[in-house]
Amino acid sequence: MLPPETAEIPALRLYLLGAPHLDLGGQAVPLERRKALALLAYLTVTGQPQPRDALAALLWPEANASEARAALRRTLSVLNTALGASAIDVQREAIAVRPTGLWADVVGLRASLTAITANHPAGQPPCGECLAILSDAAALYRGDFMAGFSLRDSPDFDEWQFQQSEALRRELAEALEALTHGYAAEADYRAALEPARRWVALDPLHEPAQRMLIKLYAWAGQTAAAQRAYLECRRLLETELGAAPEPETTRLYEAVRAGQMQPPVANSAAPRARLIADAVAAGGRAPQTHRTSHLPAQTTPLLGRVEELARLSERLADPACRLVTVFGPGGSGKTRLALQAAAHYGVRTQQPIYFVPLATRPTPDILVAAMGEALGLTFSDEGDPTAQLLDALRERDL
Repeated sequence: MLPPETAEIPALRLYLLGAPHLDLGGQAVPLERRKALALLAYLTVTGQPQPRDALAALLWPEANASEARAALRRTLSVLNTALGASAIDVQREAIAVRPTGLWADVVGLRASLTAITANHPAGQPPCGECLAILSDAAALYRGDFMAGFSLRDSPDFDEWQFQQSEALRRELAEALEALTHGYAAEADYRAALEPARRWVALDPLHEPAQRMLIKLYAWAGQTAAAQRAYLECRRLLETELGAAPEPETTRLYEAVRAGQMQPPVANSAAPRARLIADAVAAGGRAPQTHRTSHLPAQTTPLLGRVEELARLSERLADPACRLVTVFGPGGSGKTRLALQAAAHYGVRTQQPIYFVPLATRPTPDILVAAMGEALGLTFSDEGDPTAQLLDALRERDL
């Protein structure tokens, strides 16, 4: 499920990380029944058609089968009225959310983490492009799953909600840990501090996270902050567990105090990773440097599309791949996606990137002129334009 990008794509969004709410095109969508929201959340997160009887028993456990089914029908009617008939697929025996009709932050977060896990085995730091995807995914986590929401007469739903909340906290912790170590591996210690602080805030008693935060402060030249981080860690452990920090944590503190915490050797790839991550953190806007300034300026952010961007980046990085075609229905955002992928590729490779629009040039013979115009070339009337274009391109890497 991807967030909408243009008016032609449904703008229905379900936010479940933090206080749950639904909006359509930026406007809140009220639901008359709390169980309508619970049903929508359950169908969206499970991502599978659910039997009617199982849903009725989950949400109305104290009613008999006939009453529970009737309540389910009324709740589905509320959802259809609020969302439109295209969002929910209602069959005789099962009900599901149509994946093209709704974007959900939980689904986006988990899709991104799954893609990163597939690309980077455990223990392997993420690449610069994956750091951008991870940063985008972590930004979706505004709070715990369905924070402040409960169904007191549906204990099984409350238990499912609790399990999802715990699982998502673990998944966020893994993402923040990967971000922290990824930026540290790129020697971008200041960038690593933000996910490290979030990682510690998520589980303040987790000493490996506390030690990493102390190291990052020290490597970033913030010695006083590193010492304060240790003292706060010690206070929390004493208050919550009645225990002292592990010896490794204390030795780290002593090294900081003695000025012995030298950063690892810097990695030259750090600026590249930072620029990509900055683009995503800025809401998907491509970084406008002299290398990528040949692309049209984008005045609105690209929302979502992390899976497609990851696939495009993988293909563009393959030396055997010489052409990538993005296809889809009109208005689905193909050009916008291509421009974003091109901008990221330019940052990663530090190569100039050019945009050659052909939408208003229907005949093949105009292609050379369009390329020359985009590249700022002027062709002589005395020679073949194609030969002149090839001569101009022959010595250039772009």
